[in-house]
Amino acid sequence: MQIRKPELKDRIEILHIHLRDVPTSEDLDLARLARATRGFTGADLACLVNDAAILAVRQKAKKVSMYHFEQAYDNKILGRVCKTSMEISDQELWATAVHEAGHALLHVYQEDATPLYKISIEPRGQTLGVTRFLPEIESHNSNYEEFFAAMVAALGGAVAEEMVCGVS
Repeated sequence: MQIRKPELKDRIEILHIHLRDVPTSEDLDLARLARATRGFTGADLACLVNDAAILAVRQKAKKVSMYHFEQAYDNKILGRVCKTSMEISDQELWATAVHEAGHALLHVYQEDATPLYKISIEPRGQTLGVTRFLPEIESHNSNYEEFFAAMVAALGGAVAEEMVCGVS
C-alpha cells in the first residue's frame, strides 16, 4: 500500500503542527510555503521547519522568518551555497545572470506560464544559478499551453546566452 503525499491543505496543517513551538516572524506565509513544498512528505516538512530554525539561530534571529524557510528549502532542493569550493570567473557569473534572466523574461512575458518566484545566481550544488516559479493554485493537470510556455522558458536561458554572450 502506498501512502499519498499530502495535498496543499494537508501541508498547511502539518506546518502548523511543526511550528507550534517555534517563534515565527509576521512575514511567514504558510500558504506560499505549502505551495512551494508540493511533493514533500510530513517528514520533509518537519526537516524544513527544523532547518529553517537552525538557520535562524545561526544568524542570531529571535524569530524564524520566511527568508529562513526559503534558504532551508533551497538548501534541501539545490544544495548548500558553494562559497569556497567553486572558483567562478566574472565572465561565468555574467553568463549565468544572462541565462537566468532569459528563463525569467520568457516566463514573465507568456500568458500561460507559471508565475516567477525567485532568481538566484548563487552557486548551489551542481548549479550556478536557478530561476524558480511558483503556481498560484495547486493543480494536478497541465494543458498544452502551460507545457508549451514551460518549454519556451526552459530554452530561454540558452537563447539569452547565445544572443548576449555568443555562447552556443
